[in-house]
Amino acid sequence: MTRGIVEAIEGHYSALALDALHQLGALNRLKAWRSHVELAADCGVDNAMLGPVLDFVVATTTLLESDGMGRIRLTSGETEHARIAHMLDQYVGGYGPALAGLATLLRERRWGEALVDPDRHAAAFAGDNDGGNPISETARIIIHLGTTGVVELGCGGAQTLCDIAGALPELTAVGIDSNPAVVAQARRLVQSRGFADRIRIVHGDALDALTGISLDGVQVVLASSFLNAFWREPGDASARLRRLSGLLPGRLLVVSDYYSHLGAGAGVDRGSPRTLIHDLVQAVSGQGVPPSSVDAWAGAYSGADAELLHVFEATGDGIDRFVHLVRLPDRPATARASGGPGHYADPPAPAARPNPEQC
Repeated sequence: MTRGIVEAIEGHYSALALDALHQLGALNRLKAWRSHVELAADCGVDNAMLGPVLDFVVATTTLLESDGMGRIRLTSGETEHARIAHMLDQYVGGYGPALAGLATLLRERRWGEALVDPDRHAAAFAGDNDGGNPISETARIIIHLGTTGVVELGCGGAQTLCDIAGALPELTAVGIDSNPAVVAQARRLVQSRGFADRIRIVHGDALDALTGISLDGVQVVLASSFLNAFWREPGDASARLRRLSGLLPGRLLVVSDYYSHLGAGAGVDRGSPRTLIHDLVQAVSGQGVPPSSVDAWAGAYSGADAELLHVFEATGDGIDRFVHLVRLPDRPATARASGGPGHYADPPAPAARPNPEQC
């Protein structure tokens, strides 16, 4: 959908209004009918200002509805509230400050990462650790492999590691994440699920952290929304993979990520709104836009002498997601330009379809 300038500003203001309501706890209270006056009293805010804000959101979105008698509620209750909260925390709260500074970043992009709000980004995925989510397809694949040693790069809240540990009693694992708020979430979940003796959570840059960890028992490396952060410059992803293969030669790498719609050669008119939004924040936050096809991802693997073995793909919530099984080389690859498709060993038809997971 394309929008004129008035519609674009309307959408911008609607998102900001919704985010303010979310931060005040108003959206959570709107799972039931509330009048402007009741909601203002509940949240301790100015009703004279709250009334027009609520009416604006009702008029410009389908997320809130009015009963015609001065009361408002969320259109779809609990499920819709969880999705709204996730999107607001991730894209308005987490990446919003970087978008607000875009004029500066277009001149000096190196500041993009520093403008991302780590607490709001972590809050977007806090619901993944409430125990009510189904096991991910990525976890199912690793469980099927029957491994006893896993290291996860970009472990988030450690939900995947806990799911794997619950199914594989012999498993020991390490999860690494650079966001301190996420690391705190992960440690709480590991403790609450009784896996503190088998899952260690480490804060830091993933590859730097690996140099200080015993890796003897690691059989599988899980990269969860990890490689999508290394496309700012050509060859960055392959360079990371070469470094990873030097630390963990010959291991199986499980890449859980997504195909972009603004990647090189993808065109600008084939993307879903959700993917276009995510591609934009990838660029603005300094991560770069990842490839739009399996062949382009395979080129990055090939640039590190790694071999793409199997491909699992699915579309969920407007994003084309995948799980790639990749064999890291037995010895570190030499630096070289990554090119076309990598060599596929015995390529099968997709045997599993991943559920939507974190980006």
